[in-house]
Amino acid sequence: MKLAALATKPKLNKIVIDDDVIIERYGEALEFWVYDRQSMETYMTLSQMQNSSVDDIANAVLPLVMDESGKPALDPSEHLPLDVTVKVIEKVTVSLGNLLNQTTAA
Repeated sequence: MKLAALATKPKLNKIVIDDDVIIERYGEALEFWVYDRQSMETYMTLSQMQNSSVDDIANAVLPLVMDESGKPALDPSEHLPLDVTVKVIEKVTVSLGNLLNQTTAA
């Protein structure tokens, strides 16, 4: 197989936060999108965050959150509630950590 056969443009993946606590608190599930592939720089930054503060992790992860058209979903001058921030970070890191979906047919 040629290496180029594995290269594709990033695609948006819909992510849903539908935990009972979130739905109870906010009235419905929360949704956002993340590209299925990120730059190597982004992966390296995230991989080195093991002992980082929650603020540093949020500053690295939240810019990856997109709307359905691929534009940043969050204004950097605004802040999500802490419980939502934690769930978003969790969902994004799990999504980006799933390398299987990038190279296998659905």
